[in-house]
Amino acid sequence: MQSKTLEISGLVIRYDRAGSEWLVEQNGHIVERLPPGPAGKEAAVEEAIKLAAPALYQMARYMALKNPVLRSRLWKAAQLAANGHVLPPRPGNLVQEVSQVLSATDEAILYSIQVRDCHLCNCEDYQFEKAPRLASGQKYCKHILAYVLDKRRRQLAAVQPMEEPVYA
Repeated sequence: MQSKTLEISGLVIRYDRAGSEWLVEQNGHIVERLPPGPAGKEAAVEEAIKLAAPALYQMARYMALKNPVLRSRLWKAAQLAANGHVLPPRPGNLVQEVSQVLSATDEAILYSIQVRDCHLCNCEDYQFEKAPRLASGQKYCKHILAYVLDKRRRQLAAVQPMEEPVYA
């Protein structure tokens, strides 16, 4: 039976049943081996994000340490952001939409991220009060977190000075 694989920005995460381990692969080569179980899978996702998008990894890691209740959603959000699932708002939007986020499992589904007094999302996690609420009152589903991470990553990239070209 073929196990499900995850892809993060060109890196592949899969479970090797024969070796009882999670593997992170790049271009068909194993770059990391991690233990079995949910903790090993989460570590494989973190490692893939660290390799594929170091700035995104640092932001998600910092946020997870600061807000442990968001940890599992943060790594799913980082995966969405690394895979380019955070999109601009619909043209001519009238609902204060700031972004759309493609579903991780069905690319026909777009979640709308809006900002009024706080961030809002139309996913079930947010709508049915499953998403954790921080002391600020803001609820955080993985789609809102993906938007926040991606927005911050873009802001940081915009202020980073360009490297001078090296001439031989």
